[in-house]
Amino acid sequence: MVKKEIHIIGAGCAGLSLAKYLSIDSKTNTYKINFYGRKSNAFATPNYWSFWGDQVNLFVEQSIKKKWYEWEIISEESVVTHKTKNSPYCTINSREWLALCGFEKLVISPNIPEPGPLVFDSRNPRASSGGLTQEFVGQTIEVKKPLFNPKSVTLMDFRCDQRQGPHFIYILPFSSTSALIESTRISEFLCPSKYYKEAIKKYLTERLKCIEYRIIAEEYGKIPMGHVVKHDSNYLGIGSNGNCLRKSSGYAFNSIQHQTQQIAAQISAGQTITRQRQIPFAFSRLETILDSIFLMALKRQPHKAPEFFIKISKRLTGDEFASFMSGKTRLNILLKIICALPKIPFLKAGFQTIQAKLYHGTDID
Repeated sequence: MVKKEIHIIGAGCAGLSLAKYLSIDSKTNTYKINFYGRKSNAFATPNYWSFWGDQVNLFVEQSIKKKWYEWEIISEESVVTHKTKNSPYCTINSREWLALCGFEKLVISPNIPEPGPLVFDSRNPRASSGGLTQEFVGQTIEVKKPLFNPKSVTLMDFRCDQRQGPHFIYILPFSSTSALIESTRISEFLCPSKYYKEAIKKYLTERLKCIEYRIIAEEYGKIPMGHVVKHDSNYLGIGSNGNCLRKSSGYAFNSIQHQTQQIAAQISAGQTITRQRQIPFAFSRLETILDSIFLMALKRQPHKAPEFFIKISKRLTGDEFASFMSGKTRLNILLKIICALPKIPFLKAGFQTIQAKLYHGTDID
């Protein structure tokens, strides 16, 4: 029997997820999957990928390192605590996920194939100039005495230096003595890693009164927030290269899983994918527009970031917040968010976003 050939450029989260779902769907091993380009850096230097797990498949479920049913967002003036029964915050180790996909010994050709049907490109998209970037450094640390609340994630703690743009500390507690702590900024310009490491140290010593700790691992990343374009417009983009990156939050794992599952199902049903419009789109048009307006407001008034996120958090329940952050927002949730935010800054940002779209044909965010 002649096998149908599937070509995947890039061996990272999206490329390997698509390959895995094709292998699950293929009960008769009818596909020959070819990889091109290079392996993801996540094989060598693993990160933690997090998402809200309200609707995950069994394959994702078995890879989850830990779930939390409570999280906090903190500013100098407020603490908002969310709890959920249906949408836990989950994390997985990127290296373990990629290994679980079963292709850690894959052979990758350096020669990129010509564009065509069933040639999928999972390489990183290109960020627009002048757009915002979410940059972070994370340290997994261990301490000798109980320090963290293992039942609650600190999603954003804005009680840190805001002079270099919106900046928050993120804490993922694995136990009372072990956690991932990240220093994260949202800005048009990047900072040296030293800035983030010093922010983590300062937070530990001044906020948590912790002087002695051991750094187990470090991770670094930068995520474009705003308008991105496909790595190469001639190919079928998938993953973050196929609009799976949530503009306002940087979350992508869940949407990548939904997209690659749907693509695998389409192929298994006998469809030949030849155009980008056949690739499932992760977010609604309304969500995309509101994300652009939100980022424009953040760019115009970066010092207002803590206020914006606190106002949104206060207006939503835990399940609604999880839905919003993961790109599954119902209209009633969007209306709540619109009502929560200050009107004048966002009307100005909305007007500027529309102007940019009309005059430049794209989002300037």
